[in-house]
Amino acid sequence: MHLESLAPCSQEEADGRTFLHAADAAQRGNDRILIRTVDTDVVGLAVTASRRLSVKIWLAFGTGKPIHLCT
Repeated sequence: MHLESLAPCSQEEADGRTFLHAADAAQRGNDRILIRTVDTDVVGLAVTASRRLSVKIWLAFGTGKPIHLCT
């Protein structure tokens, strides 16, 4: 695993770290990213990140049950 772009992390909030990982995933060639959250603030961040990173970001809200994706 390559961690150069992730460390050291200066993001104190979990939301910021989530999108730091999303940016790293986009940089590594992923064009679709799924983020699971219970925080509605993530929606606004996802819209901005999706545009800046040129990726599709899907959000799954809630906890507990597994996520089933159709491909």
